[in-house]
Amino acid sequence: MRRTRHGFSMTEIVVSLLVIGVGIGLFNSVFVGNWGVFEDRIKRANLATEASQLFEQMSIDGRNSRMIAVTATAISISAAFTNAVDNSVVTYSISDTGTISRTKGAAVKIFSTHGVLADSNFTKNGKNLLIVLRLKDDVFMRPIHMTISTEILPRN
Repeated sequence: MRRTRHGFSMTEIVVSLLVIGVGIGLFNSVFVGNWGVFEDRIKRANLATEASQLFEQMSIDGRNSRMIAVTATAISISAAFTNAVDNSVVTYSISDTGTISRTKGAAVKIFSTHGVLADSNFTKNGKNLLIVLRLKDDVFMRPIHMTISTEILPRN
């Protein structure tokens, strides 16, 4: 009479667990380990998009302005553009809380909440405005910094 086997031998169980462990280790190193790099690139792209939208709108307002005034205080910096056609004023400001906004009349548009006031600046250069903008965000409790600058030349 032949004896029938019930279950797996110890060697088969150990080999199966070893294969599963190697698979989990590879998955962790390839996918989970690179997730931080992926998140870092996404945050950098978001910061660059925020800065690009701000610079585009500031360029439009700057080209249509006849005068640019810069004001700096301990809690904010601002640049005011006076329109050449209707004398309306558009103000861009960076606050100590990191908010970068545009104010025209009663309408306020927030471009970003990632500004760094200490490292950002609006500087008059003759009739031109030099803008240095520093943005900061965190990925997995690690800071990401981005510094972008541009110069706006009024047309009038």
